[in-house]
Amino acid sequence: MYNQVPMAEVLPKSPEFERYMKWALENGIILNKVIYPVRFPPGYIGTMATERINPGDVIVSVPNSALFTSKIAEKSDLYELFQEYDDFFDEDDAHYEDLILVTYLIWEKSLGERSKWYHFIVHQPKSDTLQDWSIEELQQLQDPDAVYDAKQQMAFTLKLWGGWKKVILKSKLFSPTMVEFSEFLWAYRLLSTRSFGKFCPYTTFAPMAEFLNHNNTCTYYYYGTTEASLESAKRYVNFSNGEDHDDDMVFKKSISKITCKKLVQLTCPGGIKQNSEMYKLVVESESLDNEEKKLDEEKDYGKPDPEILRETNEKKLSIIAGNETYEEGSEVYMSYGRYSNRMLLATYGFSLKDNIYNFARIKTSLDKFVVGEKAYEIKSLDNNKVYLFKLKSNTLCKEIFRAVRALNWTNNYPINACFSPASVDLEMKVIEIILNVINEQIDSFPTKIEEDLKIVENQLPLRHYFAIVYRIEIKKILHKQVRYLLAAYKIFEIIKEGKSIDQAFEVFFQGIEEREKNEINEALGIYFRTFRIYHENN
Repeated sequence: MYNQVPMAEVLPKSPEFERYMKWALENGIILNKVIYPVRFPPGYIGTMATERINPGDVIVSVPNSALFTSKIAEKSDLYELFQEYDDFFDEDDAHYEDLILVTYLIWEKSLGERSKWYHFIVHQPKSDTLQDWSIEELQQLQDPDAVYDAKQQMAFTLKLWGGWKKVILKSKLFSPTMVEFSEFLWAYRLLSTRSFGKFCPYTTFAPMAEFLNHNNTCTYYYYGTTEASLESAKRYVNFSNGEDHDDDMVFKKSISKITCKKLVQLTCPGGIKQNSEMYKLVVESESLDNEEKKLDEEKDYGKPDPEILRETNEKKLSIIAGNETYEEGSEVYMSYGRYSNRMLLATYGFSLKDNIYNFARIKTSLDKFVVGEKAYEIKSLDNNKVYLFKLKSNTLCKEIFRAVRALNWTNNYPINACFSPASVDLEMKVIEIILNVINEQIDSFPTKIEEDLKIVENQLPLRHYFAIVYRIEIKKILHKQVRYLLAAYKIFEIIKEGKSIDQAFEVFFQGIEEREKNEINEALGIYFRTFRIYHENN
């Protein structure tokens, strides 16, 4: 349930916005139980519930005739332009719909009040993302990788604009002012921040629907004739395992892929014989990985029903409350997607507290996962390649455990202990190494989390506020991981004393508050279940 937000301020509607509202109503667009614009602390603009919104309530409804789509753009007055330069506006190109819509947006904007879409277009803002931040503002993130990625994204946009500009100027339809980078950037970012795509027949703008801010909410959009189907509702009602859907980051040094086979090659430089126990273990582990990936994709909401993507005049794009309730005076949200704070900042210009799709990055060479002379050996064998591991707030990172475990495995341990938690001694060694790596990451930040938490209590400019939230949330995840690892290590110590797994958990949790107990249990659950299964079967 979303509760009333103290100190939310309903803002006066500008004449421009009043005209936009009038145009929307005339075109059959309906806003239900909400008001916009409202200023919410610490200063951003959003939408507020004017009365209780219950699960299943339609919040915004936009008829098919009022949707601004790439199909409309393609069949517009610019049709001949797109046909003449079809080598650039190539339907097989991943950016085809984007380029069509960018061109059409700028064209319709130039028509002024002669455009059917005038009231919609004139109200579209210039988006503010990391690419617009100053060097000083970017430094507040304390994340050089995010800064580098933002610069690369801007370089890509500039390159795309350069190619587009050459083509458009040839057509003689657009004036030099219309093809300036500022115009292209405005239109291109609108596509990233305000369009709907995956569950619509075409890339689509839905006037009035763009006013809902993002949160990890079950409120979703649906393109259809009547109520949302149960299958559509499932897209957002279940947050799955918290796995993000971020675009890949661009790093200065490319990220290598790590596999079980690769790890064994580094652990056993002489190689492994086919059909040996280790070989079978590698095949089995990689098969399980593929199966898990397949199951995740099936659970994902990524495959819309073909019927949903069939356009008809009777259909509408609706924003619908999922399984949550909005009290009067609360901010009303929708989900833009399962994005981490890095993706939200890079695309939309904001970050969230307690974002369930957020993660901390451990970016490292594998020699950091071993000690002594073997570190030099691994560094030499692997050519100091870089690998990426994602640490979430509510679970241990299976991938980093497996990498450290495999690299430190020897014949003194059971063969199953190479990829799974099976040996108490090896697991304790693995935990010590991972703790060192994470603590080193924590110590590398210019400020401690305690300092950041004090800073964010002050009245800050929005960019500064979002930057502080960004780094706090990463540090929170790292500190949680330390807590989980120390708990696991202590439990193994108790097991080594001769206690059973259940007894070890019981001893460890003595005197620990219920909330902390539940959090640690959730984080360590799968890990210790795997350990238990091995020991029950051996």
